[in-house]
Amino acid sequence: MGETLEMILNYSVNLDGLKKMITSPDEQRLVWPDSKFPFFDTEWLEKLAFNDGHRSYYCLMDGEPVGHLALRRTDDAHIRRIVFVVVAPHCRQKGIGRFMINEIEKICRREKLAEKLTLRVRSHNRIAKSLYEKCGYRVYAIEGTAMDMEKLLISF
Repeated sequence: MGETLEMILNYSVNLDGLKKMITSPDEQRLVWPDSKFPFFDTEWLEKLAFNDGHRSYYCLMDGEPVGHLALRRTDDAHIRRIVFVVVAPHCRQKGIGRFMINEIEKICRREKLAEKLTLRVRSHNRIAKSLYEKCGYRVYAIEGTAMDMEKLLISF
């Protein structure tokens, strides 16, 4: 790829990069199926607010946002949920999704944020499902088209 990639904490939450990456109702439905379109700032700010252990991250390529994901706290203090994953359309299929997943796992281990990560992907989103499987996530529940996946970050 050649470009420099880095993950940064999106604090205080800035939505500009997300707005540039989510350019259609279909893309927004993949990132957050229940959100309003067009992009409704207040709704997103509430979900990405740094409260109760939630965190938002941007992936930067040469200083520009090309990806986003967030971690949400769950009822179990040792488990975080990966949500709101998106890669800019012009940067897809270039390894950015894999980079983001690997980096968030490193952050969770280093900062002791989670022992396990979970996420949800739609069965028709084959590219994302394949990425998560290649990163070591396995399906543990299915509800309609929603597939819940998990990965243990520590071994006992």
